[in-house]
Amino acid sequence: MPEQLTLRIGALLRTFSADPVRTTAALRELIALDEPRVVRAAVALLDEERAAWGARSVLGMVASRGSFIRTLIDPRELSLSEAVRIAHEISQFDTRFLSSISAAAAAPGAPPGSAERASLIVDHRQRADRVEALWERSGLSTAQVFEQFARDPHHRVRANALLGLHRRGDPRSIPGLVEMTESPDPLFRAAAAWAMKASEDPRFLPVLERLSADSGRAGLNARKALEKLRATAAERKRRPPWLVATDRESLAGARQIKIAISVQSAAGEPVAGLLLTHFLWSQGGEMFWRFAGRETEAPSHYEFAIETANAKPPGSIQLQILHPSGWGEAKIPIQVPDAGEVPPEPATEPSAA
Repeated sequence: MPEQLTLRIGALLRTFSADPVRTTAALRELIALDEPRVVRAAVALLDEERAAWGARSVLGMVASRGSFIRTLIDPRELSLSEAVRIAHEISQFDTRFLSSISAAAAAPGAPPGSAERASLIVDHRQRADRVEALWERSGLSTAQVFEQFARDPHHRVRANALLGLHRRGDPRSIPGLVEMTESPDPLFRAAAAWAMKASEDPRFLPVLERLSADSGRAGLNARKALEKLRATAAERKRRPPWLVATDRESLAGARQIKIAISVQSAAGEPVAGLLLTHFLWSQGGEMFWRFAGRETEAPSHYEFAIETANAKPPGSIQLQILHPSGWGEAKIPIQVPDAGEVPPEPATEPSAA
């Protein structure tokens, strides 16, 4: 029943523009039946063009309901990231909404934990500080906080969260920061350039080159980032390169390549503990952004599954390893399995190597 209800809500939101009056009536009935579920579905579809109008209409409907703010500040009803996104959207057309959240949290009988939650919803500085405080910590709960805020509507919070993911070796942080540089909001572009500088990731050099022509803080931050990344690259190249060897044949399947390598220092010592963000994969100058990987039980041995855009696999793939303490590179030939061989399985969710 819950899954069927969610599917019905999604269908109504996507067809809202065709018949707003009838769809509004149907959505009001569903809101009365299960308000949190309707709101959660609306938030999930805010960025989908077909459903955006309907999703925003749902938020308009619930904003005037006294019970909704209580739902918003109750940690048991909605995730913090959902509550933040909802509050941000509603505050665009109701400037008093954020004040209403604070008042509801201070009222007698407010849900447990609502005061702290309301502060985080209303004040982006508290969210940004909370995320930044976790940069040096590890653990699943820390990663979940970064993921939760990686789509935050405030530029500083989002940049902090994506930088936190990058420090954990999660390659999903890279397209996330690149997307920020394409925002029409100059504050998002400036925050992205700042985070790219802090990451010291050379993958961002082409993006920063483009952004350096931007006016104001975004361009200034991009130029500072370029200076730092180039200096870091020059310092790294002064060291002897690490040695990269393939552990077995690298096989190509349907839009995917599986590779296993080992890494040693110039002195022949194993290089263990590398993160996914230390590995750069490319072919013909084009970066591969989507890949999964892990360090095996044997230290300094790593396995990867790299997604490719083309069905036809490349003849070889270029690898660069860039780490604060060293670097390495290799050109790895790719073998296409014979007919009847099992192709590589789809890549799993990216994880730290």
